[in-house]
Amino acid sequence: MANKEKRGKKNVTVEITWEDEISRNLFDYSKYIQFLQEFKHKKDVPSTRRLLSIMKSKIGVPTEIWKDWIKLEKGLQDSDKNAKIKRILDLYDEDVNFYEEYLEYIESVDNDVVTSVLELKTDTSFDSDVLAKEWKKSELERIVGITEFHFTDGHKIWNKMFENKKAEIQASILKFNIQNTMIENVHQMLLSRLSVPHQKLEDTFSLYSMFITKYMLESYESIMVEVNSLKAATLKKIEYRENYERKVITSNNSYQQPPEDRYLKWIGYIRMVEQSEEIHENVYGISETITLVERMVVDQYANPKAWSYYIGQFVKNKKEKEDILFALNKASRNCYWSGEIQGLKMMLDVDNATDSYQYAVENKQIYYSAAETSTFLVSRMSVCKNFFLENKMTEEELRTECVNCQKTMSKRFFKTPDPEFKVEQYFSFIEMFILDNAENSKKVWESSVKIYKYSTQFWLSYAKFMKTYFSNESSKKVFGEAMSMILKAIKGSNNVYYEQMYLESGLIFSNYLSMEYETGSSSDILETIMEIEQFKSKIGNAVFYKLLESNNDLDHNIGHGLDQTFKPEIVENFVREEGTKNLKRGIDDVIKSNEDMIIENGDEKIVKVSDLENCFGKYGVIKSARILGKSGERGIEGQVAFEVAESVIEVLLLSNTVVEGIKSSNKRGILEIELADLKKREGGKKTLLIRNIQSGVSEFGLEVFFKRFGRVENVLYGKDHGSSKDLRYAYVTMESEETAKRGKEELESMNDTTLYEDIKIEYFGQSVLENIDLFEFKQENSVYVSNINYGTTFGSLVKFFEGYLKTDFFIVDMNVGGKGYKGQAVVYFGDKNTMEEAVGLHDLELDSRKLCIKPASTMTNFAVPCKSEREKEEKDVDGEKGDKCTVRVTGFSGDTNVERIEKMIVEIVKVKRVHRNKARNKIFVDVGGEEDGKKLEKELTGKEVDGRKLWASVVRNEKREEKMPFIVPRRVQKRRVGERENKGVVVGEPKSNADFKRLYSGK
Repeated sequence: MANKEKRGKKNVTVEITWEDEISRNLFDYSKYIQFLQEFKHKKDVPSTRRLLSIMKSKIGVPTEIWKDWIKLEKGLQDSDKNAKIKRILDLYDEDVNFYEEYLEYIESVDNDVVTSVLELKTDTSFDSDVLAKEWKKSELERIVGITEFHFTDGHKIWNKMFENKKAEIQASILKFNIQNTMIENVHQMLLSRLSVPHQKLEDTFSLYSMFITKYMLESYESIMVEVNSLKAATLKKIEYRENYERKVITSNNSYQQPPEDRYLKWIGYIRMVEQSEEIHENVYGISETITLVERMVVDQYANPKAWSYYIGQFVKNKKEKEDILFALNKASRNCYWSGEIQGLKMMLDVDNATDSYQYAVENKQIYYSAAETSTFLVSRMSVCKNFFLENKMTEEELRTECVNCQKTMSKRFFKTPDPEFKVEQYFSFIEMFILDNAENSKKVWESSVKIYKYSTQFWLSYAKFMKTYFSNESSKKVFGEAMSMILKAIKGSNNVYYEQMYLESGLIFSNYLSMEYETGSSSDILETIMEIEQFKSKIGNAVFYKLLESNNDLDHNIGHGLDQTFKPEIVENFVREEGTKNLKRGIDDVIKSNEDMIIENGDEKIVKVSDLENCFGKYGVIKSARILGKSGERGIEGQVAFEVAESVIEVLLLSNTVVEGIKSSNKRGILEIELADLKKREGGKKTLLIRNIQSGVSEFGLEVFFKRFGRVENVLYGKDHGSSKDLRYAYVTMESEETAKRGKEELESMNDTTLYEDIKIEYFGQSVLENIDLFEFKQENSVYVSNINYGTTFGSLVKFFEGYLKTDFFIVDMNVGGKGYKGQAVVYFGDKNTMEEAVGLHDLELDSRKLCIKPASTMTNFAVPCKSEREKEEKDVDGEKGDKCTVRVTGFSGDTNVERIEKMIVEIVKVKRVHRNKARNKIFVDVGGEEDGKKLEKELTGKEVDGRKLWASVVRNEKREEKMPFIVPRRVQKRRVGERENKGVVVGEPKSNADFKRLYSGK
């Protein structure tokens, strides 16, 4: 096939072949498919072979197309039979999907043809037949070794080999010595197979039992006793793998589940296998881990992270260089667009690093994304750095390569740069630490200022570099330049509200102030705050006059009635510490509750619903609009609800401006627009705490059980380490309280069954004392709440988070540091996503106080509550002693059955709880009160168990020294002598300018 194309002034006609079109973009998948279908229709076999060969070498051939290719070759009538068979054998790739077909195919080929195709050396026809059989046998053993650890499909190939071995034993019935040796070999092969976890273990065990019955009946009983223990150990491994297999298969069959989630399930499966036991490789270098990773990349063939993990396994297990290059080539064909994979190929295949770089650059295969391109270029700079250290490259050559990489990024992505600016960071690192030239490292960033001067992330990265490697003063200068650039961006903009520097100015201010809080003195902090306030004022003026200028272009008469002293302030949501993230998160919450209302002040009795719809409909789809007031038809206040948060943000930015289409009765003609109060979402999740779960009940079983009553949001399953038995616990979060209640009642009614005997189920409680044993406390999943009203109760704080987050799976500790309630609290969540939602509630009011909510990861000293039950009971939030008493029992040996002692204790007094310490040499018994404790102490002391006397004593509650709180703010200022105490200020970083002034108030 050829297309005609005219070129040059003389209109010379040139024929363009399909190869020419493919070569224009070797990575255009649609072109390959287009030509394949065309060749298939024309039955053009040579072109099909050529096209698939190019496709295989460049971007890889999908499994279905590969199978069609093999099918095509099988169906051809070729005069050269040997050449046809050779092509087919070469096409079979090492994929578990092809192994069965491959074995069937080689069995169908005549032995003499096999000898001829493979050029096996032979002298007679008898030798030819033997050589072909030996080759087929070796291929079967090789494939069994490759698929040995495949959990779901490995048995298909293994069973073929077992049947062949049995046939050989049957054929050697007259040769007793040979037969006995073969029987023993097959017996060892079966034993080895029973130790490998696979889905059809019961079938393998059945084969083993029949084999022993037929050939080793004399030793049947002794053999089966040993094998049963081996089978039990393997079944335990299979139980864990079955759980992960279900998750992986379910995620692979679900097209709604993101590939990233499926990848994480694969990684969890692989790491479980790695940690369960020591990994062993067979003679072919295959292990269970390698098999799992290869299964993962078949599913995640377009995920660079999966291929990176695959290659990392080869490097970790110290495979041969050829194996690593083979894995790299497969990865680069499937993810040719990935900067990470192409970078790995350069770094691991150093001999061909320059060729790989030139090939990727010439074919422009990684230039679609700034992030991928920057990763690739950093890898190139790393390779050049190693060349320099090995004296294979001069200093000037290294610097030239780095400059070229920097120019490539700035040329192609000057509008959408890499947010991390990895190229500049690595280049400056090389200048400073490899080439030992600190001044040049500064110039790397200075040379990029002209290109990225309107990028907020560039200024933040630049300032961070200067602060880390030079000084705070250098970083201050960078922040000063960044703030000046905000003004330039506003003055030179046609639409202020689409300027990135203006919208993200809060990030510049917050990072500048945070730097001073970390390292600056009080005077430095004050100066920084004053400088920021001055820039805010300048920005506000610039925005005002820019808006005035743009409005005058539309209507010359609007400005006559304006009060020239009026200056709009920057919207607070855009200059606070979190920038636009919290605003968008807050608006998302509003949208979920159908309460995303914008309040408008218009002229009295002239603003109608149609006016609101006509004016604000251009900013997005309006969900509802209404006029506030008694009439409901006309008024001075209205509410508008949009379908998306971006529309709300755009309308918010019109506050304190003249809006065309809405008249105003005030002389200035300015409308006041604000975000309506956040409303709590209706409904909420409910969590159940289930304890004393038998080991036979799996996480999957619990999830299936509760799914009968409604959607299961989450199941967290773990072993109860405080229990002497092999018991487990689980947190089950249901979609609503009603579904949780139904599931709870149903599970409680099953207490008479074996698996659910003695099970305890209760609703999850938010206090530390209720859940300190089992809850997983993590700093990254917690928030620190301050500025709480001293009149706020524990219950109201819990309801606050429940109402806005719509979940009850969190723990509130108002006894920070064990010093009682002082207007501070720590809230622990079960996952990071919920924690981030909680941070979005910052500045919301509770009991007339704006809460200050920050991630606990920002605090310097963080410690989880004490997990000792005894210490937990001694620390009382309310400061009152409980009615419980604990008795310590010692004197027994480590081999003593604790249940005997427990029965003796129960006969003396009524017991609330019995538990042992980690060393298992003490028992702690919780009884109802001090009277029962003294009674148990008196009657149990002196009694003998296993020839040793017991000793019981009541645990006394001794007063301990007060400890420092486990969360300490970064800067705690010492009060000067004679300075008044600010009782209303919570210790920690100031929350606003007013708080800061109070903190540093005069004498």
